Amino acid sequence: MPYQLLESSRLAEVEPALAEVAHKLTGGLRLPNDETGDCQLFTQRLAHMAEQAGVTFRFNTPVEKLLYENEQIYGVKCADEIIKADAYVHGVWIVFDGDA
Repeated sequence: MPYQLLESSRLAEVEPALAEVAHKLTGGLRLPNDETGDCQLFTQRLAHMAEQAGVTFRFNTPVEKLLYENEQIYGVKCADEIIKADAYVHGVWIVFDGDA
């Protein structure tokens, strides 16, 4: 399936609804020929490919605290463990009150 990796500077051009937040995003994935699809199959295969690339998924792992300095996350405290990574992904539902 053809795809385009978009830098954050191009997100609003492709999807105007992202204009207000594009500067906060790293980038995006555009599938120009995709109109509808099997979301479950897509996410399962994407997860499999991510795992093959070395990604670790942690399910049912409550986050107690985001560890950050100068507006940059450097770790995630979960129970008795601090998880460090090259990148951190969260859902839009996260609540951040400045004292994560």
